[in-house]
Amino acid sequence: MAVLRKMLLEGPPALRVLVAALVVLVPAASVLAAGTFIWDQPPGNGVWSNEDNWTAPATCTADCYPHTTDDDAIIDDERQPTLTLDDDYTIDDLTVSSGLIIAIAGQGYQLSCDSIVIDSGSELSVWDQVKVVARKTGDPEP
Repeated sequence: MAVLRKMLLEGPPALRVLVAALVVLVPAASVLAAGTFIWDQPPGNGVWSNEDNWTAPATCTADCYPHTTDDDAIIDDERQPTLTLDDDYTIDDLTVSSGLIIAIAGQGYQLSCDSIVIDSGSELSVWDQVKVVARKTGDPEP
């Protein structure tokens, strides 16, 4: 970090601009990978980590399914799918769109979410000893 600081403060102007851009853009790149993923595709195999089941943000280039605490998952599939967890996942928010009946299965895996929203007229079933956990506690937001 000391070398970057020296280049930024004492280097030639073009180098200072380049170093400043790197300092700003490199941390931002990790944020770009996060986003909102929508389960609305023809089912590949129904498995959570199958990228073919998700519409991903345009910035996603690898692991394009919700799997980090910055990712939101929206289930918006009128075919009433069963989503099969193939690992434990911790994501930001899970939303089940209005009027859907979905199931989450997966031989005891856990889906941990910051919040879970099940829109009006929707149902969420959990099978195969799966746990779906909401991490937030306290009063709901208005």
